[in-house]
Amino acid sequence: MSTISRTERSGFGWGAIAHSVRGRDQLKCSLLQHHPLLAHCPARVIRRIASIADEVVFAPGDVLAEQGRSPDWFFLIHSGTAEVTRDGSPLGLVGAGRYYGEVPLLGRGMHPATVRAITPMRAFAIGSQRFSPLVQDVRTIREDLHASVARHTELVAAARAELAKRIRTPHPGSLLAEPRPRRFLSPRMPTTVETRRRVRLRAVRIGLVMTVLAVFAAGAALYHPPYGVISPGPVIDVSHDITIAGAPVHPPHGRYLLLTVRAQRPSLLGLAVAAAHGGRPIERIDHTTPGTAALRQRRLDDEFARSQRDAASAAAAVLGIRASASGRLPFTVEFRHRDVVGPSGGLIYALAIEDLLSGDDPARGRVIAATGEVNAAGDVAPVGFVKEKAMGARDAGAQLLLTPTSEAYEAVGAGLPVTGVSSVKEALSRLAES
Repeated sequence: MSTISRTERSGFGWGAIAHSVRGRDQLKCSLLQHHPLLAHCPARVIRRIASIADEVVFAPGDVLAEQGRSPDWFFLIHSGTAEVTRDGSPLGLVGAGRYYGEVPLLGRGMHPATVRAITPMRAFAIGSQRFSPLVQDVRTIREDLHASVARHTELVAAARAELAKRIRTPHPGSLLAEPRPRRFLSPRMPTTVETRRRVRLRAVRIGLVMTVLAVFAAGAALYHPPYGVISPGPVIDVSHDITIAGAPVHPPHGRYLLLTVRAQRPSLLGLAVAAAHGGRPIERIDHTTPGTAALRQRRLDDEFARSQRDAASAAAAVLGIRASASGRLPFTVEFRHRDVVGPSGGLIYALAIEDLLSGDDPARGRVIAATGEVNAAGDVAPVGFVKEKAMGARDAGAQLLLTPTSEAYEAVGAGLPVTGVSSVKEALSRLAES
């Protein structure tokens, strides 16, 4: 494996070198942007990948990955073709626009097959230590790669079989290998004075360590870092929070649950305990001055109010009720004040308003929970912490949960039916079908 991007300094001034480096970086970003796996990634993600990916070339016969070896690299193939074999039998080919390495890296095993170049190849290699944080941080890449792993169950099983084989037959010198015989010497027996001195020194060291640990524990219990632990928040039935004037209104046919989350800012000690137990996301909470905090709170309040207005417009659009040229609806909607911020309540409010105005029975007496940002046209956009909201919906007795289509997988396993939707109209259609 050899890199093909090198800086040749001889014969150039520093300005020329900088220009050359910028041009090369731009070309690298352009090549990455056109790879199908990264086509929908924003520019900042492409720049991040360009900074951690090594551009490599392979000659025919070069081995990219060897069966039974630890997975150290993930490859994005730009050009050329390689054959994939297991135990000498061909499994297929990988070429331009494909990638390799996600099965052993995400499936937690060894390479299940050998990948060998059969033509000259050009690829981008991402080390395993950089690969895992990238997959965790970038949702589109995470979804595509987990879907790829799910499609290749036989290769995942083979990767784990290779790992089990490695454990059963450890390499010489590893911790699992049989230890070498040790030579035992007869040391000089220490005198009583030496023994007492050693005991005192050991006691002093242990005391110092315990003191340091006690001071650290006390500080950790008092210091609250700028991080919050996210957990399910209150679940609110908005069925009777809505008052409509200027249009016929019908009683709601079901219950409509608004889902929230809360962020608790524990001490450093509590944060460490939460991280050790897992199961709850931890988010950074920026330090703000009182004035800045007030502005941020006002912005979040405005987002929630806008989500309610857009929900009314979206419900009207579904029912064919047109707004005036100035955007005003022929009816007015008032909402009971709730101590909630952010835009994720738009979908549930739109469904409840449509139920009140139409007289139809989409809920059929059920308890419906939903989360999703909605614009005035009725399109549903992704929101945050869907997994935690699904847990809150389950505990509140919801019989069905509606989420943005791209986030439905996050709610799987919460213990209630989950349906992904991309618009208010689709949500109503799904309610009628279920």
